[in-house]
Amino acid sequence: MSAQPLTVEFNGEEVERLEILAQKYGYESVIDYIRDAVFDDDDDDFDDDDLDIDPVESFRRAWDDMLHGRVISFEEYMNAGRDKHDQD
Repeated sequence: MSAQPLTVEFNGEEVERLEILAQKYGYESVIDYIRDAVFDDDDDDFDDDDLDIDPVESFRRAWDDMLHGRVISFEEYMNAGRDKHDQD
């Protein structure tokens, strides 16, 4: 699989928070902090079997979750990650 660029936009407040957290946890840059957060090997919610998920089935499940209200907003998702990280 070849590398493909990915662009993620953060507002000014989010960038400030990322910079503070990166510095707090000893990262040389925000990108290093983000990469570590995304690819954290200690994450019990992910294993190599997750790479074998059928995209069609994954979409069906996500669609069913959405139809039945089993969703959270992006803001709630981001706050949950912050809360988890702030506990460390």
